Amino acid sequence: MTGRTLDACRYVSRNLWQHLGQQLGIEPPDLGTMTSLYDGHTDTLVEYQACAYQALGFGSVTEHQRRYVMRWLKAELSGR
Repeated sequence: MTGRTLDACRYVSRNLWQHLGQQLGIEPPDLGTMTSLYDGHTDTLVEYQACAYQALGFGSVTEHQRRYVMRWLKAELSGR
């Protein structure tokens, strides 16, 4: 995971579609963008993302976690 959902990408590579198709045992779509796959079905996209987050045990970043990460980043990048 890169920390971003696939809809954040403008283009999804053919290799990724093929890999997902093999893993799921289905024919991969012949599309290049998530927008074209979910065109007009944004509720479905949001539901799928929520299901994937739950299955993987991911959750939203809390304010405390966000502040910790920002402090850590500032400390790591200070002087650069």
